[in-house]
Amino acid sequence: MRLKERRRRKIKRKAVNLNKKETDELLKNLGKEDRIRTVENSTSNQVLKDIITEEALSKILDIKKETLRDHRKKGLPYIKLGNKTYFSQKSVYIWLLKQEKGG
Repeated sequence: MRLKERRRRKIKRKAVNLNKKETDELLKNLGKEDRIRTVENSTSNQVLKDIITEEALSKILDIKKETLRDHRKKGLPYIKLGNKTYFSQKSVYIWLLKQEKGG
């Protein structure tokens, strides 16, 4: 048996199927690197269902894309891939809650 094959057999990663509630709870309690590792090892695409485009978010919030860009400058979390901008709905929601004034 080749050395590489032996190493592959030693390192066995187990994929874990979690429901949405379990996934959200786990991600909430992990740091950024751990969250990335969890997503990489996930067999579910539930995490990606949270990601939406700039156009979709502007429609949801009923604001112009330019206004969204202004909010990004003020700290609205976003993901930039090439010339496309994406948002995590959960991160946007948390950011919006932090912007809440009054009580």
